[in-house]
Amino acid sequence: MKYLFFFIVMSGICSFVSGQLPASRHPFVVIAHRGDHTHVPENTMAAIEDAILHGVDYVEIDLRTTKDGFLVLSHDASVGRMTGSQGKVSELTLAQIRQLVIPGGYHIPEFKDVLRICKGRVNIYLDFKEANVAQTWKQIVEAGMERQIVVYLNKPEQYGQWQQAAPDMPLMTSLPDDVHTPGQAVQFLQQKKIAVLDNVYDTTLLKAVRKLGIAVWLDVESDTEGPVVWEKMLGQGIQGMQTDHPEALMDYLSLRKASGYYNVRAFGAKGDGEALDSKAIDAAIDVAARTGGGTIYLPAGNYRCGSIRLKSHIHLLMDPGATIIAAEVNTANDYDEAEPGAHNDYQDYGHSHWHNSLIWGEDLVDVSITGPGVIWGKGLYRGNAKSKQSANKAISLLRCRNVIIRDISILHGGWFAILATGTDNLTLDNVKMDTNRDGVDIDCCKNVKVSNCMVNSPTDDAICLKSTYALDSARATENVTITNCQISGYEEGSLLDGTYRETWNKKDDRRSPTGRIKMGTESNGGFKNITISNCVFEYCEGLDLETVDGALLEDVTIDNIAMKDVISDPIFLRLGARMRGPKNAAVGALRRINISNINAYNVVAENTCTIAGIPRHPVEDVSLSHINIYYQGGGKDTVRRPLPEKEKDYPKPGMFGGCPVYGLYVRHAKDIRISDVNFHVLQEEERSPLEFDDVQGLYLRNVTAPPKKGVKPMVLTNVSGLVKAG
Repeated sequence: MKYLFFFIVMSGICSFVSGQLPASRHPFVVIAHRGDHTHVPENTMAAIEDAILHGVDYVEIDLRTTKDGFLVLSHDASVGRMTGSQGKVSELTLAQIRQLVIPGGYHIPEFKDVLRICKGRVNIYLDFKEANVAQTWKQIVEAGMERQIVVYLNKPEQYGQWQQAAPDMPLMTSLPDDVHTPGQAVQFLQQKKIAVLDNVYDTTLLKAVRKLGIAVWLDVESDTEGPVVWEKMLGQGIQGMQTDHPEALMDYLSLRKASGYYNVRAFGAKGDGEALDSKAIDAAIDVAARTGGGTIYLPAGNYRCGSIRLKSHIHLLMDPGATIIAAEVNTANDYDEAEPGAHNDYQDYGHSHWHNSLIWGEDLVDVSITGPGVIWGKGLYRGNAKSKQSANKAISLLRCRNVIIRDISILHGGWFAILATGTDNLTLDNVKMDTNRDGVDIDCCKNVKVSNCMVNSPTDDAICLKSTYALDSARATENVTITNCQISGYEEGSLLDGTYRETWNKKDDRRSPTGRIKMGTESNGGFKNITISNCVFEYCEGLDLETVDGALLEDVTIDNIAMKDVISDPIFLRLGARMRGPKNAAVGALRRINISNINAYNVVAENTCTIAGIPRHPVEDVSLSHINIYYQGGGKDTVRRPLPEKEKDYPKPGMFGGCPVYGLYVRHAKDIRISDVNFHVLQEEERSPLEFDDVQGLYLRNVTAPPKKGVKPMVLTNVSGLVKAG
């Protein structure tokens, strides 16, 4: 493949640098060690031809002289294996060498034949072992290959021999073992004309060598050679590499710069659902991050994983058919333990730790996870674990910026399918979550867009905005848009498999389906400037807006919502005084809320719409308009007044132990406007439809709610500023 790679063009070569290097095909030099011997034996004509086919810059060959003075390509160890350790190249004649057969039916080639097939096609890195210099140079000249050779010196005396035979031949060697400092390197190189070095791994020495105009081509061939090793070497600013995998290295370099893609299969991921692939994925992320970022590509397959650690400027791309599967949570599966996390206990354990996750990132910028692949949190815990190994989140982000999660599906995501804390400029788009607890929790985040998502969370919240103290300070969640989303509480897994199973019966002991879009309960920093629009709810709870820990919840607009089979209050607004946070914090406020164009059908009979503050702290400035709600009806007037305040209790629909009305209950409120609102019942109700208690400023226009004959249409207690219109 063709590829481009940024490199420093050498100019102004110093006087002690040997002859000019041969022209290379590519700026970054790839040397095939003894040819390409991944499929054929090394140092054979076939290996050289394969290397040429892959487009390498050099083939490295071992050169030796036979007993009768012929130059051949072979390693003494290879000859020893073929002769049963009965001889070396220098101890055998050419005729004897020709009788040797390399496994596979190959033969040891002569140097003159190698020169012939390489001329004009590939350069030669001549590893000069035990050969005659004069004879070697003669054959090079006869072949017209003077400008296509670099000679590697193995012995000190070879330097003088080559200087005498071919003064302009570019020479390569290694720094002596006793050279440790830049000064020592310069002193050594000033005594010899050297064009290339092969053993400069120290960055300080590397800089000194490069200042002299000398190239560095490192030997990387080893059992562990691969993208991780290659990227480490590339990061040091070298000019070439000698490899046992020339085709793979060429492809890697091409892919690296042409598209910025890093295929996890190239890093050792198997995708067979059995091998642990998270280390390979992490290796790909590390390599991409060191080069400024890139796309980590997961082709179709099942990738069993422990913790995957995101880094800045990384795009995790999952093909159709690609599934990341959370392995069983233990150290053997390479899960990270929970870090110290938040230094307080004002929020749940799950909100205070991020590293104990399947995929996590901290203090990152420009990160994306896109599909349409699947993340299956199979082995994750759904809550606290007594063990240090406690992974319980599918995706967890802390203090990140510019994040996109799009077109993926999350199944069985643990405590949180997605937890984003202190993460700004966050986009969630076309994400399907079918999970065993919370779908997505957006905590202390600014500038968030949630769109086109489907969230099925039968046992907990679907989309939940929070403002905890997890950052060790109070920070609001603000500037949030939630639009075009579908919320449900079907049996887990039945969203993604398309069966949409509604298995709860209210006579069962099991918890009812939850779902819902919610703000709270953790509410230290507040909620500001939020819109929710064009959303569909089915077989779940409704809209909950709660602030109970001292925060402001203000400037919220909710519009164009359709609900069906609603399990709890379609609308629940609660200002409380639980005050789980720093001492001496003041009670918060819930104000400037506009809710319009809501249609809810088949709301469970025991529920109503609720707006509830606490004494001396009213919910303020709420507008309800163009709303139609159809309750199941059949309720009995058995709830005693006054309802308990429960100022410090956990806020949730039904928290007051039942409701004396079926349509709308408002207590401790100020400036409430209700217009064009219709409450219906599917069977007769004994309760009143409306009740207002301790309300200052109440505007009612075109409000319909049919009461049973003999039942008050509205109960008013300590209400001032009542205006009825229409």
